Amino acid sequence: MEEIMVYLNFAIVEGNITRDGEVRHIAEGSYVTSFTLANNESFVNSKSETVSKANFIHVEIWGEAFAEKVSAYLKKGTPVRVHGKIRSDSWTSDDGTKKERIFVRGASVDFIKYAGNGNKQVEIRKKDSDLDCIDIIESEEND
Repeated sequence: MEEIMVYLNFAIVEGNITRDGEVRHIAEGSYVTSFTLANNESFVNSKSETVSKANFIHVEIWGEAFAEKVSAYLKKGTPVRVHGKIRSDSWTSDDGTKKERIFVRGASVDFIKYAGNGNKQVEIRKKDSDLDCIDIIESEEND
């Protein structure tokens, strides 16, 4: 019997949404909402200077109910935390160039709050692996 190795594939990314989320209907009957997160990291370079770099992380949310419900909250500038898996796609473009992208397929989205970031926290999660069974939890900010 051949042994199959199973590797951990779990991502947690946090950042601000760069533009409003976009829901697309895929020909096979699926729905996907896509958006990009921006987050910053700082490091010290070889000249002992502190440098900040922006990272842009592409995120996809699949499933009709999940994609549509989460998209209503995906507004530019909103800080979110996404839990999911890292995925990759590769294809050949029309001009024959090989393309590849890495993205996070989100399983839950937490709309996080920072000081001065409104008065509600919204958490949207899939239940189990059912794409159309969603919990939406909204809580008032405790002052």
